Formats: sequence, structure tokens, C-alpha cells
Amino acid sequence: MEEAERLFEESIAYLRRAGRRDHLAPGLVDRARSQMLRDPDRARSDLEEALRIATQGGFRLVEADAHLNLGRLAIDAGCFDEAERSLQEARALLEDTGFALRKPALLLAEARLHALRGDRHTAELALRAAQQLVEAWSMLGLRAEIDCTALLIHARGGGCATQ
Repeated sequence: MEEAERLFEESIAYLRRAGRRDHLAPGLVDRARSQMLRDPDRARSDLEEALRIATQGGFRLVEADAHLNLGRLAIDAGCFDEAERSLQEARALLEDTGFALRKPALLLAEARLHALRGDRHTAELALRAAQQLVEAWSMLGLRAEIDCTALLIHARGGGCATQ
């Protein structure tokens, strides 16, 4: 993992020097996703910076990604109201732009949030909707997150740590 962190640092530094904010913002989101479990404070800082850049630059997909991942971080921290606001922002941006490929990840985050709030029915609806999209679009990379979310809903236990 140290090699990946070093490469992220080099890439982010290069993008800053080059003034490529259009690439810096998604790079910060990617680095944040790699840090969410190990260093949530750094992940939050990267996501907040990416959100500022994306909002100022009109990079709406990156803005949606930042909100989605801020919501995931808030869920992990037990800050459910903050998570709900972030996920609502992500949903509004995704619906407005028509970028549907992030919808399964959004639905899975919403399912986790509902499960942790004790709303099993709504959590199951969101999980089913995510499963249908994943299957229809052959997004097999989300299978593990679907399985962990299902465990969380049905066991109402700790679930799995997901990014």
C-alpha cells in the first residue's frame, strides 16, 4: 500500500504543479477512496477540496462523486444526518446530469444508511434496486459491496467495511 500512496502523492503533486484542476479534482476523489478506511480525516479533506474544485469548475460528475463519498464517510462515522444530506446532493446531481452509472453505488450507500437507522424495509428496497442495476449493467465489481450491504441489513450487525 505504501507504493500506491507514494504514487498518489506524486500524481496529485504533478496535477497541482500543472494547474490541471479538471484532473486534480477526480484524482483527489480517487485518493480519498483509497484512504477512507485507513485515514478518514485525510479522505474527508481530499473530498472537500475536490468538491470545491468541482463546484467552481462545473465538474458536476466529480461533484456528485465527492458528495457520494462524503456520505459514505459520514455513514462510517455514524453521522447519519450529514450522510443523508450528502447522499441527497449526490442523487440530485446524478439525476440532473443523467449520469446513471453511479446510481448503484448511491443506492448501496442509501441502503447502508437506512439499515443503520433501523429502516430495514427501505434498506431492502434500495439494495434490490442496486442489485437489479448491477445485474442489468454487468457491474460485477460491486458484488462484494452488495453482499456486505445485504449482511448489514439482514443481520443488523456491523456488516462489512466497504469503500
